[in-house]
Amino acid sequence: MLKQFWNDESGATAAEYLILLALIIFAMVLAVQTFGTDLQEMFEAMSESLDGSTDLIESP
Repeated sequence: MLKQFWNDESGATAAEYLILLALIIFAMVLAVQTFGTDLQEMFEAMSESLDGSTDLIESP
């Protein structure tokens, strides 16, 4: 029974998938944190430039 338990690899496969999933989630969180700030700054800059261009439109 101990030998059969030692040779059973079904748990190892599940552990490998769990480690792979954890690495993917870590990479996604890191990417969102890195690019999220840059994207926010880019949209804020575009918003500020658009706010300044409203003075060019004549109001009725």
